[in-house]
Amino acid sequence: MNCTICGSNLAEPAFTGRILAKYDTGYFHCRECGHLQTESPFWLKEAYESALTLNDTGIISRNTALAARIAPVLYFLFGKDHTYLDWGAGYGLFVRLMRDTGFDFRWHDQYAQNLFARGFEYHQDKIELITCFEVFEHLPDPLAQLDEMLKTADTILFSTELYSEKNIPAGQQDWHYFAPEHGQHISFFSIRTLEYIAAKKNLNLVSNNKNLHLFSRNPLKHNTTLRFLLSAHRLMLIPINEYVCRKMKSRTFSDSGLSGKTL
Repeated sequence: MNCTICGSNLAEPAFTGRILAKYDTGYFHCRECGHLQTESPFWLKEAYESALTLNDTGIISRNTALAARIAPVLYFLFGKDHTYLDWGAGYGLFVRLMRDTGFDFRWHDQYAQNLFARGFEYHQDKIELITCFEVFEHLPDPLAQLDEMLKTADTILFSTELYSEKNIPAGQQDWHYFAPEHGQHISFFSIRTLEYIAAKKNLNLVSNNKNLHLFSRNPLKHNTTLRFLLSAHRLMLIPINEYVCRKMKSRTFSDSGLSGKTL
């Protein structure tokens, strides 16, 4: 099978899983770049009957944790006065949380309804950095989507869980991230896959080697600080995030026209 990342025919059968509890589906591992993918995902229309799966009970905790981790990255390394864009933003919860902190964040999603960040959709603004969380594992053609994002910004900060090629998982019993019950996860990455993409697209890569990663066309001057902020335990981030929130001016009231009013 041809790999959707490197295009080689070196994607070899790894194991078989049952998608949506009814489709026996092959998973293939690429010897060239380390990408792990399903066979051509004919079931996607059925899998996306709802933008939010019943299994995603972590949507609130995930977004609040991401907001607390990403705010210091932007404040210290990219600047508090730029415009940022959340790509594949879902219902807009992360955008709302970041605007509540004080960052000028915008929403973009082709498939979901903007519920929490209405009025702050992306309209060709100049974007300093794109965030893109829990999207790449959903993509039949990840590089095509990456190219689209790079038309909008030179830097992309994204999340997707990495697997280890030293011990390739062989189904949901080995790795929860396959998530065959909802059928939306079809592309899986090792650190070697990300390194391959970075080299192919002439991008700089920083990763915590687990679940948070950054591609950029620009030289990265503070790699050590960036890796620390992407990797630090959440308890270490609490005082850092509190400092950022004190220094920023929340947009909660100004976004609603309530700035200066007593509630």
